[in-house]
Amino acid sequence: MHLQHHSITQEQWNTLSLCEQLGNIGSEVGRALSAREITCDYFVGGNEYSTEGDSLDRYFLQFAQAARLNR
Repeated sequence: MHLQHHSITQEQWNTLSLCEQLGNIGSEVGRALSAREITCDYFVGGNEYSTEGDSLDRYFLQFAQAARLNR
């Protein structure tokens, strides 16, 4: 997974306008909501998105790898 904003520093973030900051936050919220919807559909829904377990595993594994890199 390509990490969003991995190279932005606090200083760079502070130069963004409020609208730009909220737009960035909103895109992350949207991504989280989509991930939740697809994951719930896979486990307890009718799998209407035709999600494969391996793709979910790969998606979430990248967060664990990123967290480990940031230690």
